[in-house]
Formats: sequence, C-alpha cells, structure tokens
Amino acid sequence: MDITIENLNSAVSESIAVVYHKFGMYATENNKNKLFCFYEGKDAPYYSYRITQFFNDDYLNFCCKNKNNVLKIYDKIKNNKNHFKLAFFVDQDFDDKIENIDIYETPTYSIENFYAYECFLSKVLKNEFYLNEEDSEAKRIHELFNEELDKYCDIITTYNAWYHSLKCKKKRESLDSTNVSLDDKLPNAFLVLEILSLEKKYTIEDILSKYQSAILVTKEEVLISEGILRNEIRYKKLRGKYILTFVIKFLDFLILDSKSSKSYIPTTINFHTDKTIIISQLTQYAHTPECLSKYLEHFKSDLSVA
Repeated sequence: MDITIENLNSAVSESIAVVYHKFGMYATENNKNKLFCFYEGKDAPYYSYRITQFFNDDYLNFCCKNKNNVLKIYDKIKNNKNHFKLAFFVDQDFDDKIENIDIYETPTYSIENFYAYECFLSKVLKNEFYLNEEDSEAKRIHELFNEELDKYCDIITTYNAWYHSLKCKKKRESLDSTNVSLDDKLPNAFLVLEILSLEKKYTIEDILSKYQSAILVTKEEVLISEGILRNEIRYKKLRGKYILTFVIKFLDFLILDSKSSKSYIPTTINFHTDKTIIISQLTQYAHTPECLSKYLEHFKSDLSVA
C-alpha cells in the first residue's frame, strides 16, 4: 500500500478508535476511582512508577501511539472527566506549550530528559555502584558527567536546531509533515560518541544533504533555531532520546572502567544497562518534576469524582 495522507489519516483514525473502544469497555462504575492514563507511546514505565505512589494499583493504562492521538482522545472523552479520573500525558517536544490543566506536559523535551539530571546520577551511583554523594569518586564522576554532557550537547545542538527549524516551518506554513522521521540517535557518521573522546563530525550542509526529502529550510533558519536552543538548559530541552543515548553511554563507560582501569570506579561492578528497556530499568532513579506530582495529587483531592 502506498503511503499517502489519506492512508495516514485512516491509520490515525483507526488507532484512536481502538483506544476509544477500550476506554468504553473500562468506563464502568467499578472503575470510577481508578486513574485512566493515556500516553503517547512507551512512557508508561516512567509514569506508572510515580502514579503508584498516589493510586497503588488503581490505575489503567492506554497507549495512544503518539502525541496527536493523545490530544484527539482527550477531545473525544473530555466530557467524561466529571465521572472518571482522566489523566493525559504528553511530551513538550519542540511544540508550543499546550496550556491545558487537564493534560500533563513535560517541562523538558520528553521524559527521557529526566534521566540526565544529577539526582538521577547520584541515585545510580549509590544503588548500583555503591558510591555515596560524599565519596571522592562520586564527586569526580559528577564532574566528568557534567563536562562530557556539556560537550555532547554542544555536538548535537546543530542537529537539534535543524529539526527545530523544520518544526517551526511546519507550523508557520501549516504543513502536514516535516517529511522526516528521526531515529533514536544521531547518524553514526555525524559524531564520535565515546566518553573522553567526543567529537562532532558534521555541518549544517551535511544534514541538508542527508535529509533531502525533508521540507526545505535554509542555513539561516537553522542558525536562528540554534541561537534559541543555546539559550536553554540544553540537557532539558534537546531531543530526549539523544540525551538518553549519552546517559547510557556514560553508564557503560563507568561499568567498563570498573572492570579495567578502575580510574573512576574502584571495585568491579556487574550492573549492566539494557537499551531496549532502559526507561523501565532505571525509572526509580529518574527525576520527578514537582509539576508532575501536583498533577497526580489533584486527582486524589478531586471531589468532582464520586
């Protein structure tokens, strides 16, 4: 089947219909005190860990596949919010803020950015590497993490700026798509991702050459977006999947160090990262923003739901 706007719209409608039908099945008197949770995709492990702190196991998860579907489902079922506890979770991405109190939107690009906070590193070091915050080794590792993360953000900012400029043009000109689907990490040819040997190996021209099917933006437009992003706290605002890629690489570096040179980790550690389930594997260590806790807490005190 050819990929057309009509086919994509049909797939979206079908996806929404499936979630809507599932919601209808669970929208019963027995579930009135449960939290109905609607996610973009594979975010449930991050959010569920925090939801259980308020609702134990009294919650239901629904995967909507993407952000637009979450918003469409919200529009379809929002009239039920006085009868059921309905929670909607989306990433901010490079989009305008939604400004809707019914919908939780990350203050970062996505939930993956929550795994790059220093509190995350502190918890991992304490529980997986047996290093407490006051240990000299832990302090050295924090310094290294901050230095290398800053270098990495420098390397990926131009690439993020290009994608940011695509999103801006799509909105400005009311286009259907950016005509590009990004992988979870930058192309291998664009950088050397090795802790202590990070290196940028691309230019704006390289990006434009590689993604010729993407909507056309100029070098000047990319530079404008780059200026915007460089004014942000970048590990929070650059694309979350790229930031998580760095975090995994850094943890793998520490694990290898513990088994070889022991320059940072004094004892051998058998902990390992699993890239396919990293969100759930390390969810207990990730940062929990206050706005998320407040969003969840208000469902406990919401007297409009009997």
